[in-house]
Amino acid sequence: MINLLILILILFLLIFFVIKFIIILKKENLQKDNYIFSKIILNNKLYLIFPIYDKKIEEKEFNITINNNKVTLINQIKKIENEPIQIFIYKFKNNIDKLQVITGTFEYNHYIENFTIYPIFTNKTNELGITTLFKDDYEIFPIFYNYYKNQGVSLFIMYYNGISNKKIKEYFNYDDVILIDWNFRYWNPENIKYRHHAQIGQIHDSIYRFAKPMCEYIIYCDLDEYLHIPKTTLLNFIQKNKNLDIIQFNNYFSKTLDNKIPEKTLPKKIKIGKKHNYLTRSKNIYKSEIIESLNIHFPFKLNKNPVISENHIMLHFQSWTNRNIENLDDIYDIN
Repeated sequence: MINLLILILILFLLIFFVIKFIIILKKENLQKDNYIFSKIILNNKLYLIFPIYDKKIEEKEFNITINNNKVTLINQIKKIENEPIQIFIYKFKNNIDKLQVITGTFEYNHYIENFTIYPIFTNKTNELGITTLFKDDYEIFPIFYNYYKNQGVSLFIMYYNGISNKKIKEYFNYDDVILIDWNFRYWNPENIKYRHHAQIGQIHDSIYRFAKPMCEYIIYCDLDEYLHIPKTTLLNFIQKNKNLDIIQFNNYFSKTLDNKIPEKTLPKKIKIGKKHNYLTRSKNIYKSEIIESLNIHFPFKLNKNPVISENHIMLHFQSWTNRNIENLDDIYDIN
């Protein structure tokens, strides 16, 4: 009897340690495989954008070597919380030529990567751009595109959360649309401290790769979210209020009168629910030059005290993706 109990105990301990080893192994592989989102060179600075899993990353834990130039760490942006991100910013010792290609080596967590980076230089050719991360709702992009094109958006920076196929690419085949495959998992597994992953990486990649160099103002919102200012367009509002740094939009859940998804354009009359206070599902238009780091629904780190315009409307058609919403009883005219 005693021998049987000992055998059962040994078997139990063996199963326990095997399970624990598998969890640790998965966790290590997770961090090794997805330890960095982006390496971007903008205006003679190198930006390394990291996800955060359980702890912040220290500079001594990785090594960045540039073959044809030297870099010095000049700043770090750390957001170690629910929507975590960490950015290391380096300055090149010698100025980079516009035609120069930067090569080097990145080492972290027993991983070595040789890289080639094409530098980006500020050339703000767009007054208003828009960007988002999307996946299974790509078929509603024509509505999104037509609406925001009429609002004055001249550049659409669309990140697909996976590897896009021919069918998906056809939906985004416009001269003013950039389609990027952002093939990172959306959420981290439950055994990782911080859940947010792909979206917060996409936001910061777009800040330094597209918004700052190419757009005076940038919109961050989803394919079912429509920023609206009555009796004017977003671009006209911006042009008349160039002093503004942030234009805030409060969330109003919305749906069409017939509960159907339109084919290409929003109808003039829709149903909306109650106003949600800013910070709750809110979205924004930002002056690109002031952004250093963002949360999903509001800013995190800016390089100045912003001039803000408050209490604008965001029509949020959450019903299009079959999610539960509140009662929507008020008729709203889009004009």
